[in-house]
Amino acid sequence: MIRFGMAGSPQDVDALSLAELRQLIAAVMEENARLRAENSGLREEIARLKGLPAKPRLKPSGMAKQTERAEVKRRRKQKHRGASKLREQVTETRVVEAAVPAGARFKGYQDFYVQELSIVRRVVRLRRARWQLADGTLVVAPLPAGLSGHFGRECQEFRVRRSMMGKKEIPHAPTQTTCYCRRRSRSIAGWCGRPHGLRG
Repeated sequence: MIRFGMAGSPQDVDALSLAELRQLIAAVMEENARLRAENSGLREEIARLKGLPAKPRLKPSGMAKQTERAEVKRRRKQKHRGASKLREQVTETRVVEAAVPAGARFKGYQDFYVQELSIVRRVVRLRRARWQLADGTLVVAPLPAGLSGHFGRECQEFRVRRSMMGKKEIPHAPTQTTCYCRRRSRSIAGWCGRPHGLRG
């Protein structure tokens, strides 16, 4: 049993073991709680002798519990709303099997929704009609409006958005996305190059 010296401090604290220190802390906390209760009782007794009104005993408010319940309901509602939205937009289903011992009973599936991003490169061949007039002039159908070089409008818009993003990370978007629309040459400079026609 750890006892206090006359000065109110434990004797030779440095020599105490870990178990003895824990015992000492528990004893101090217990003594502190007892003194607090005794002090509170004395204050109430003094107030009663002086004729002062008794300290009101307040019951715990139910607003905190109601707020907590409302927050839990809101989170559940948001969670279900997000899952329901993803469930309606499923484009692919994959079955994930589990390694189970013989005799196990199949109990269905537990769905887990994952969002993925696919950037697909498409090479479009524009077959431009060629006509030879009576005077021998060769007429070739013009390219669609807005087409400049060998890069389509979607590829150009993607390059512009990526250049505006720079190196800044954007939430819920891949940080390293490569545009597969490239020239056959090794170097490619910022824009889509000079306008020129496609060979027939």
